[in-house]
Amino acid sequence: MRSLLLLSILLVACDDEIVSLDLAYDSPTVDTSLTLARRSLVDVHFPSPGGLVELELDCKPAEAPDTVGFSFQLSGPFTTSVRRAGYERVRVEVPAGVQRFQILGYDGPATCAFRITPVPSACGPSETFRSVNVDHNHVTAGDEPRANWEPFPVSGDHYPVWAGWDRAYDLPIRTGYLLHDLEHGGIVLSYRCVNTLQSEACTRATDDLTAARKAFGQMRTLITPDPSQPFLYAARAWRWAYTASCYEEAEVLAFMNARFRKGREDVDSDAAPFDPTH
Repeated sequence: MRSLLLLSILLVACDDEIVSLDLAYDSPTVDTSLTLARRSLVDVHFPSPGGLVELELDCKPAEAPDTVGFSFQLSGPFTTSVRRAGYERVRVEVPAGVQRFQILGYDGPATCAFRITPVPSACGPSETFRSVNVDHNHVTAGDEPRANWEPFPVSGDHYPVWAGWDRAYDLPIRTGYLLHDLEHGGIVLSYRCVNTLQSEACTRATDDLTAARKAFGQMRTLITPDPSQPFLYAARAWRWAYTASCYEEAEVLAFMNARFRKGREDVDSDAAPFDPTH
């Protein structure tokens, strides 16, 4: 017999209007939509059997690379440190019992597809998101405009040159160069290591991402270690990121196919030879 899943949502609009929704589902999956005001707070309670749970909030963000649109920030088990621009999918481990989290929305109104799903997978936590950062000014190579970057940057001010395509780097590419690669519509694959020889896991991650790049078959890609990223694996495009604690080839290739050639500039040319790790 399937268990009854109860979802309680409290909506607080900018004019202090409060709308309370109590939804019951005869399924372990919550799949509904939310219409959010210009500024809104959504308080969600849901019972969890424990284990890996995925939350997806899709507010149908525009593809325009310089448009922020509706944005939101999550708290509770799905907490992320910064706002996201209209889309976020998060997998986290949660204990059994009633869980609570909040969605703080900005610059609506927006109608968002809302989904919570238990994930019977051996793979662990992950996140896919769209960044609110639309900055794209050129700064002097070597400067670090960190105040302009998010903790895991996929857009923002960057250097006037970019790292060469179609290769794997032995040392981490400096962020200012990497962001310019993303602006040109490329894909950066990375792993949370100092280099491929740091550990067996790092060597395996390098092999996994090399296989993904080969299967994808496009020149405008590269691989780099990045010890600052939140999980072992990551794929980045301009204003979009996928990062995960373990490797799922289908997820990586789906991200690459969806996000390739959607930067601010569609540039295939390679950079003049230089070392972007220094």
